[in-house]
Amino acid sequence: MTGSEALAGAQRIALIGYSLPQTDFVVANMLQTAFSRGTPQVDVVNPDAALVARRLQALGGPAEGDSNLTLYDDRTECLI
Repeated sequence: MTGSEALAGAQRIALIGYSLPQTDFVVANMLQTAFSRGTPQVDVVNPDAALVARRLQALGGPAEGDSNLTLYDDRTECLI
């Protein structure tokens, strides 16, 4: 199984410390494919989690405020 296949079949995706830069076309394409097959639960742990959320939404992912998107600005928040 490739990473793309695993991501496309995932029920939950965690982006920890990854800002989803606009220049990472490979990951963007994998996420876009995954979102086209349904919207999994997505957890974002990043100091600028709102920016990552906007980038995910642009790829067809959940929008900020959706129940299947959880944002953590601080890594300790997600441990509680």
